[in-house]
Amino acid sequence: MPTTTSRNLSIIVENGDTAWIKVNYIAVFNDLEHFLCGQGLKFRERIEVIGIDKADSSKNIVLHRFPDELIKVPVGEGSVLVARERQIKVLRSSLQKAPGKDQIQCGINIELVDYLNQVSNNLTNTVKP
Repeated sequence: MPTTTSRNLSIIVENGDTAWIKVNYIAVFNDLEHFLCGQGLKFRERIEVIGIDKADSSKNIVLHRFPDELIKVPVGEGSVLVARERQIKVLRSSLQKAPGKDQIQCGINIELVDYLNQVSNNLTNTVKP
């Protein structure tokens, strides 16, 4: 199943009111997955922005979702690394459940298109908005 590596989350605040959430990572497809992608198999990326409550992890909530996007895997042989860079613009206030106390993290899910099985679930680093 595809995995991810070099996951990184960053936030760029604009004018104090809005923020760009940027997620970079590398999707790793093994030989078989790469071959099957050449035969028409497709993978979808789903990224969720999660509010982290250090005092009580049961209070972690999904704050935003990036639009789903297909991962384009180049045709070829052998394993392949696909660099991914995504970003969304949000209101900064939407990232703070309790201003000054919370952090965010993004969950990266890579799923087979038209299949129910989740392929991989990975988290980025945690940052303070």
